[in-house]
Amino acid sequence: MNKFKTNETHSLSDTAYQTLRQAILSGELAAGFFASDRELCDRFSFSRTPVREAVLRLRDERLVEVLPRKGMRVCALMVDDMREMSIVLKALAVQAAAQISAGALDALDVATIEDLVSHMEKTVSDEDRGVWLDAETQFHMHLIRLCKNKRLIGIYENLFGLMERARYFTLYLRQTPVESTKEYRQILSALTPVGGERLVQVYSAHWQRSSDEMLQLISKYTKGTVRASLGM
Repeated sequence: MNKFKTNETHSLSDTAYQTLRQAILSGELAAGFFASDRELCDRFSFSRTPVREAVLRLRDERLVEVLPRKGMRVCALMVDDMREMSIVLKALAVQAAAQISAGALDALDVATIEDLVSHMEKTVSDEDRGVWLDAETQFHMHLIRLCKNKRLIGIYENLFGLMERARYFTLYLRQTPVESTKEYRQILSALTPVGGERLVQVYSAHWQRSSDEMLQLISKYTKGTVRASLGM
């Protein structure tokens, strides 16, 4: 087999996977959405092999259900799944905070996080909450990476990516995220050489409150299958 052709196929498969995954997480392909391989190929301009490989990867992440000889269906956003992921993410976040507290902080890293908090404070009342959400995502990613534990970071980023679906879903169902923005300023304030235990406390408290809020909204607006959509 031509190795260059194989590499090209893998590259197209990865691109198809990322494209379909983001479409599901963002709500573009809502729960219950059904499509055949051919329909997915036409919609996203990929050939059949990369799409099939992408769908199998999405199935392994429990984002889609594969229907033999028919196509795939986007799985429902389930409260129990989100609750389990929230518990794991909180545990990882608290552990990361403890490791960050025990290490040295780079001034440039802290400055980057401060810029993100300031950006969230400026955009918190905007109608386009997507801008705020993007900054929030970057905030969490930058903060977690400060722990420098590669395995923890990898697991966290993967789960956080899957939670993005719930974050998009609840984005316009929740109150304006003023409380979260205030908490991010508190977390930033604890990013000091003497912050120590306070960083763990405020980050843990934020995760608990925000997770409870998100799960309550998902439970309220879903019954096994998502009925609301982004922007509802």
